Amino acid sequence: RVGPYSATEFYKNVFRREQLRSEFHDHWQASGIDALVMPAGPTPAIPVDLDVSDSIYNYSAIFNVMDYPAGVIPVTEVDAKKDKLKLSEQEISQLNWQSQSYLNAYDPEDQAGLPLGVQVVGKTFNDEQVLGIMEYIDGLLHQ
Repeated sequence: RVGPYSATEFYKNVFRREQLRSEFHDHWQASGIDALVMPAGPTPAIPVDLDVSDSIYNYSAIFNVMDYPAGVIPVTEVDAKKDKLKLSEQEISQLNWQSQSYLNAYDPEDQAGLPLGVQVVGKTFNDEQVLGIMEYIDGLLHQ
């Protein structure tokens, strides 16, 4: 809920967050994954007036809550000619509301030149590893 919390409610939420962090950490450890390289978001930069407050637009939010370091590397940029939307209005209308919102806001001509990136995510306290992977990827992109 939104609004003021009592001290009891606040600490219940902190306790729940810590439980989730522990579960997340256990799953990550069991997977054997050192780091993730994944999209930074579903689209390039979005218009300022697009309401994404109830969406999953921010692919890094979960890692902020879990206290996992993450950084974004620009890989390419929007090209107005190459990145034209290839879905019809009917196809878009069959998607969930979040995808519809993103696609309706997407305009490759207005967004031409905006960066598209990937994010690198690592385990808690592995910030240096994340930076090293980012540097490695950046080096590969600029060979």
